[in-house]
Amino acid sequence: MNNNEKFLEIQNSFKDKINFSDNFNISDIKTVAGVDLAYFKK
Repeated sequence: MNNNEKFLEIQNSFKDKINFSDNFNISDIKTVAGVDLAYFKK
C-alpha cells in the first residue's frame, strides 16, 4: 500500500465520525483541527 492509499484510507475512516450539522453551541467547542493534502501531477 502506497502513501496515497494510506491517506485515503485514513480520510475515509473519518467520514462516519464527522458531524456536518450545525446544531451545536459554539461555546462547547474546545479544539478545532484540520488536515489538508495537495495532489500534484508529475
